[in-house]
Order: sequence, then structure tokens, then C-alpha cells
Amino acid sequence: MKLLNGWLFGVDANRVAPEVRDRLIEYQRECYDVLADYWQKGSATNPRGAAASLMIGQSTGLPTTQLVALQAQGWKIIDRLKAETVRELRADLYQQLVRIYSDMAMTAPPLDAIGQEAPDAAAEVVEFWTVFKALERLGHPVNHSRNPELVALKLDQVATLAQQEGLDVAPAKTLKRLLRASRSPRFVDVKSINSAHAGVTVHCWVFRAQEGGAA
Repeated sequence: MKLLNGWLFGVDANRVAPEVRDRLIEYQRECYDVLADYWQKGSATNPRGAAASLMIGQSTGLPTTQLVALQAQGWKIIDRLKAETVRELRADLYQQLVRIYSDMAMTAPPLDAIGQEAPDAAAEVVEFWTVFKALERLGHPVNHSRNPELVALKLDQVATLAQQEGLDVAPAKTLKRLLRASRSPRFVDVKSINSAHAGVTVHCWVFRAQEGGAA
């Protein structure tokens, strides 16, 4: 509740529904007067009491507590969008954000203004996953993950097997730089895991298998 008035003061009037806009602008102008009185006169008085803080909520037909909850959800999704780089996941999150803003009689900020998606996969990454699939078809146990949702690879093993099969992959130094941006499968981590094939701990690059990826 303490955050509601500050949030309303900062809402872009151009992004709210027309039936709300005039009242929002009136509210924000009064906020300027209140701040001026507080800092210049030492106090500010609201003759309407707590009713003023409900103005926009009444215009949208939502109780104040629900408005605050929706705004909190919107902030969380915006934070996730700032961190998310996968195009498909960003699109799903943005649709959630649009629905929340619509419930608040507002227009969501454009998606390209909230973080950014990863660039298209480099040719070396596309080639790497093509080789990986080829090695699996040839019967080489290159995926060490015990979790069917993950792909765990030893890069040096993939390179060695690729050479044996007459396939080309980029140098390890290049792959270590580019594979962190892999989206399908999506890069997760570089860590030691218990191999599903060797029965020992191996150091692997781990990816989350996605539809259209390696799974």
C-alpha cells in the first residue's frame, strides 16, 4: 500500500485507457502540488483523506489491493524479461505482462524496451549440434546425462569422435566462447557429472534439450 501512490505518480498517462487518462493526469498534477507544499511549507494536507489514493483503482473497477498485487506481478515479469534472452521464453513472458497491464487499464511497454534476446546462433554452433546428432545416429554415446531433459557433453570427446568420422567442428577455444549462447539446446552450465556411460565423474558442458534441439 505504501508503494501505490508513488507508482501512480510515475505511470505514463499515454499508456492508460482513455477513460482513465484525465483522472490520472489530475492526480499527478496534485502530486506535484503536494510535494511542493511538503518541501516548501513543511506539510501537505489532503482534505479527501485516503479516498484520493483509490482514484485510479475506482476507474479500473479494481480494489486497491488487487492493483498493488498486479503491479508487483508486472515488476517480477519485467525483471525476468530483463534477464531472459531466449526468444520463445521472452514471448511467453511478454504475453503475461500484456495481460497484467490490460487488467490495470494500461498498455505494456514494448518488448524490445525490456532486455534483449540472444542473437541467432553462430554458424559454428549450428555445425556443432549437427555433428552431435550425427554422432548419436552413428551409435556414439556422447551424451553423458542421466537426465533425459539434459545433454551433457565432453567437448574433447566430441571433437575426437568427429575427426574419426570425418566430420568437422570448430576449435575448442571457439566453441567454449560460442556455446554459452546456444539456445537450442540451451546452455545451462559447465560442471562435473556422473556419466551415464562411463560410470565415473566427467567434466561436461550441460545443455537443456529443447523441442527442435538435440532431444
